[in-house]
Amino acid sequence: MSSPHVGQLKFEHHHSGLGLDTPKPRLSWIFGTSPSTASAWAQTCYEVEVTFARTEKAENFQVSSDQSVLIPWPARPLSSRESATVRVRVRGKSLQDEPCTTEYSPWSAPATVEAALLEPSDYKANFITSAKRLGPFRLVYRIHNVSSLLLPGEKNIISVEVAEGWYAGRLGFKGGERFRYGDELGLFAQLEVQDDDAAVSWHLCSDDSWLCTSSPIINSEIYDGETYDMNHTDSDTLITRTLSRPTAQIVAPDIPPVRVIETKPFKKIFSSKSGNVILDFGQNLVGKLYIPRLETEKGKHISFRHAEVMEDGELGTYVEVEGWPGDGPSIDDIQALVLHTDMRRRGFFECSNPYVNRLHQNVVWSMRGNFLSLPTDCPQRDERLGWTGDLQVFCPTATYLYDTLGILGNWLQDLSAEQLEEGKGGIPRLVCPLAISSNWPHIAQAVWDDVTVLTPDVLYQYSSDKNLLERQFESMQTWLDQGVDRAPNGLWNPDKWQLADWLDPSAPPDDPGNRRTDNILVANAYLVHTTLVLAKLCMVLGKTGLGLKYGEDGERTGINLAVRFGLYPEKKEQRETARKALDPMVRVARFHISIGFAGTPAISHALTEVGRSQLAYRMLLETACPSWLYAVVSHDATTVWER
Repeated sequence: MSSPHVGQLKFEHHHSGLGLDTPKPRLSWIFGTSPSTASAWAQTCYEVEVTFARTEKAENFQVSSDQSVLIPWPARPLSSRESATVRVRVRGKSLQDEPCTTEYSPWSAPATVEAALLEPSDYKANFITSAKRLGPFRLVYRIHNVSSLLLPGEKNIISVEVAEGWYAGRLGFKGGERFRYGDELGLFAQLEVQDDDAAVSWHLCSDDSWLCTSSPIINSEIYDGETYDMNHTDSDTLITRTLSRPTAQIVAPDIPPVRVIETKPFKKIFSSKSGNVILDFGQNLVGKLYIPRLETEKGKHISFRHAEVMEDGELGTYVEVEGWPGDGPSIDDIQALVLHTDMRRRGFFECSNPYVNRLHQNVVWSMRGNFLSLPTDCPQRDERLGWTGDLQVFCPTATYLYDTLGILGNWLQDLSAEQLEEGKGGIPRLVCPLAISSNWPHIAQAVWDDVTVLTPDVLYQYSSDKNLLERQFESMQTWLDQGVDRAPNGLWNPDKWQLADWLDPSAPPDDPGNRRTDNILVANAYLVHTTLVLAKLCMVLGKTGLGLKYGEDGERTGINLAVRFGLYPEKKEQRETARKALDPMVRVARFHISIGFAGTPAISHALTEVGRSQLAYRMLLETACPSWLYAVVSHDATTVWER
């Protein structure tokens, strides 16, 4: 019998292998099988073949190991810009019936890895703008292979569109604020031409000889849409000036770029009461419109307005078109471009119930709409912020559905940078990046701020990446040791306000924090759980003394959350007490969702762990409001509603 074949080689958490910000990228692979593959097979060793582009000489490294995730780089470190081709094959043994050693698998398909600019001296370009000096944090850049775009023998031009984005655009409540990180825009660009041996033979770098001008895009912002001037002609160019080199670390992270992932035509076209054309795309989505061609009179204004709901309550994804020439657009005139961070899909679900399948698809669409370079709470109103509590409760689902290690690993570094600033008391911001008013109270919050520990733990469960835990350890420890506002008994200060079980369905619409469950009960349940998680992670990292300390700090509290997080010991009488408490709670609520932000993700797990999985299924299949299937069954919803 043969060993499984090796497929999908990956370096670090990077999807393409182009531009890794480390000289020794770790390597992972998955296995594929065929009819001749040995049953109950286990890897016992692997062989990695590394061929550096500069030498074209293969080097082979055999290692006795059962590991296939984030294995150490076996060869010499890569230098800046250096590339290598890697192949892997494995050998193992069959554990079924008569154990036997299998032969080496065939070599995997080759995968290419190329290092980013690893040394400060590699950056020849200048930052061009008149913006203020940047702080000592991280500046993220992208690497692109533009070889196919160059036209030999012709004039090639580098043209870059620069917009405000998260850096300077309008963000926040009640009109928001602009220029949170800087009041002007800048550019850092460096084109390199390499010889066959990967040595750089020529640079073209941004400096004060570059020119800038306006474009047909008058404005383009996250909240305020885009204004495009089709009458625009090349206007006068303006000079630029260079900035002194920022103190920030310049990095090429593993986070994939935001791309157009899918194109969707509209499903229906009809007229509103005011006579404007309405397009229904049949799917609530996040993206932008694509208009491949348009002919109209000079000076004519055409507007597009987006909405989820019509005035009569009908649901869908609508675009109101005003000013379109002729009888209105045809199906080829306007399309929707679905945008999100280009994460790899890895988790799927399907069952015999079509409504549950639709709910699953709604979760996927909602995630896609909220992962645009950072995880947000909602994509459709003037908020769209990186709320820590939303990500904390959704992270296990997100990481099951997609490979989130790149985007969330990068986001955690941003979170840590703001949390560990001097004077912040070890308390993370409720929103990352910071986009709420400086007048917003900076107070410690259970559930939300516990993201510092619980999200690295989830990512570790899916990746076994100890480097990520080491990188985030100061953030995790600082939160529990300095950030939590404790009473003398070590639990949460009961006099402090908590978001806790936010958005309890029984809370008034104008007071969503008026929940039934005691906020300190929820906060303490999370504190115990978070402390025990950090104790476990300390042991993973070999920090035994700290692990024992945090383990001893754990105390039990709560019913629902306590069961979900395993705070009840394995004693029948205590589990029975929890069951007797949960069972009538669910039945009295008539299987509706009767809990809020903290409790809802836990209830199905809690019921299952006390032997009441049938009640968890009954809650899942409930269709009256409030329930998971209400929006699906009663309103044909295509995403998950917040309330």
